[in-house]
Amino acid sequence: MNGHRRGSVILLRVFISLGAVLGAFLVIRLLLLLVPIKEITASGGTYYTAEELCDAAGVESGDRMFGFSRTRAEKKLLSECGLLSDVRFKRTLGGALTIVTEEKESDFYVNVSGTYCLLARESFCVLLQSESTDRFTENGFYEISLPDVRVAFLGDTLEYGDEKENEYVGILLDALDASALSGRVTGIRAAERFDLSVIIDGKYDVSLGSVKDIKDKLDYFTVMENSDETDIFSSGSCAEIDLSVLSAPTVRAVDAIDDKISAG
Repeated sequence: MNGHRRGSVILLRVFISLGAVLGAFLVIRLLLLLVPIKEITASGGTYYTAEELCDAAGVESGDRMFGFSRTRAEKKLLSECGLLSDVRFKRTLGGALTIVTEEKESDFYVNVSGTYCLLARESFCVLLQSESTDRFTENGFYEISLPDVRVAFLGDTLEYGDEKENEYVGILLDALDASALSGRVTGIRAAERFDLSVIIDGKYDVSLGSVKDIKDKLDYFTVMENSDETDIFSSGSCAEIDLSVLSAPTVRAVDAIDDKISAG
């Protein structure tokens, strides 16, 4: 009998303890739901502002910090902000909300019938579209012209008239990435496979002809630039450089280069 009573007391204490824990959890949860968002910042990415991210996620100052679905907001951001590859929210009890983003790799945009399309570096998927280049150039993206682009839908890969005829574009881009000029390109003309040219540092217009001997051509530019015999580079002048025929390269100083890539 005493053993039964003792067991009942122990069981009652367990229920009381569980009830206390559950009650404390509910109180804490309620308090968390009452915490307002006082400050919103963004980190990680460079293209989107905190205000743009908040608008896309449907979150604003004054909202309850723990009153919105973080998972739903993250999915909404990834759906509406094409340049994002990952996003997450960091919340504090003090009311500070940080939106941490990561962006897809992209360097350039292309003009398709007056609409500028920011492209993913590897897949050439259209990440963003704009009627103006201002936002793209402010964020360090440059323009590239491409051959025979037929379709450019947001979220889809560019479609060409003849895919096989465009393989040289990838060869050119890979060669530039592997060269000492990586990071210095500010424009590429690649609409014509035998009339390729790149803009370097916004001041050198370099004609390459085709992708034949492309590595040698890019290396030769670096040699010319560092040579004591080519004073155009040390003078700080703009220049037009023709490396389409390596056996007969030319360099000509100019007041300003033609840095236009496409019509529009």
